[in-house]
Amino acid sequence: LAERKEFIKRKKHNPDKGFSGKIFTITLKTALKIYDYEAMTLRQYDRLSGNIKPDMKSYEKMRDIVGADQFYPSANTLITGSHYPTDAAMEKLAEDINAQQKKREQYHRRRMFDPDAPIDYINERNR
Repeated sequence: LAERKEFIKRKKHNPDKGFSGKIFTITLKTALKIYDYEAMTLRQYDRLSGNIKPDMKSYEKMRDIVGADQFYPSANTLITGSHYPTDAAMEKLAEDINAQQKKREQYHRRRMFDPDAPIDYINERNR
């Protein structure tokens, strides 16, 4: 209870409200999840890597083909050329990246085109 009161007191005097400018704080645990940039990055990584499910059959097949010493390398093992991704895995990764780009394009709002407005952007995406 004392930690929560102290945290809310600090947030009232903190000018940095995160990305939105709103105070989300309900509990100390959720507030730390929201305001920490490192935690935000970790949540994004978990979300993006959670979308790609591993193919255990191809994993076991590659482990059998390559051998345990190359598959689980030590500090003295050269690992160049020991892993070749399958076409299906590369296609799966490409689909996921395309989905991320599509979602990113839909996220920001489009401004109306004004031909008389001065150019204050670098490229069309930053318009």
